[in-house]
Amino acid sequence: MITTRLTRLTAALALGLTVAACGSTENPVFNLIKQLPQTLTQRDAKPQPITQEQIAAGLAATDKPISLITLETRKGQALMLEIERNRGYQSFATSSRQVVTIREGFMTSSRGLGGDLMSSEEDDLLALIQARKVGDVRYVQRHLTVDNQTTVRNYLCIAKPDEEAPSQLGPILEGERVVTVYCKDEPTYFTNSFIVDRHGNIRVARQWMGPDLGYLVAQHLRY
Repeated sequence: MITTRLTRLTAALALGLTVAACGSTENPVFNLIKQLPQTLTQRDAKPQPITQEQIAAGLAATDKPISLITLETRKGQALMLEIERNRGYQSFATSSRQVVTIREGFMTSSRGLGGDLMSSEEDDLLALIQARKVGDVRYVQRHLTVDNQTTVRNYLCIAKPDEEAPSQLGPILEGERVVTVYCKDEPTYFTNSFIVDRHGNIRVARQWMGPDLGYLVAQHLRY
């Protein structure tokens, strides 16, 4: 059922992009969409930034939620469509079944990217981020090793609103604040950043997903 739904959504997106580019001899937008899944998994992939025109075409092609996902270490980007929603968790996927699961703007797991974040315990951290308050909480990540063993890391995280935003997050709009989260479980340290509006909605998230994936940036174009 999910595969069928994803196929239909991808077809709708492709059709919309084709129509948007009608009249030209070449459709680079449609070609890019077909290549996007590979840019996320190939470690030597060349950067293929998505333009505002391409984003607009994607949004016009479907009324489904869309997120722009950037994998910093592999310099790949993808417009991911929502394929499932369950109890506040949204699963966004490419046509090749790379999946990122997002809860209220916070990335909680991934599949098909290699070195995936299998699950996390983010309740307390998410609440702190949405409240845009200073505080410290515990945050748990679980990864699957090459020999199918689950590793669990229990981080102490400190949230600090109004810290300086990384350039990857983009502009800060009126009513929005940057919340920076510093996490450690020695010897591992990382810093996550979020743009949060006055209603507690996470508009952009930059999160460390694990030692293999590194940082993912999720720009939520439509919830």
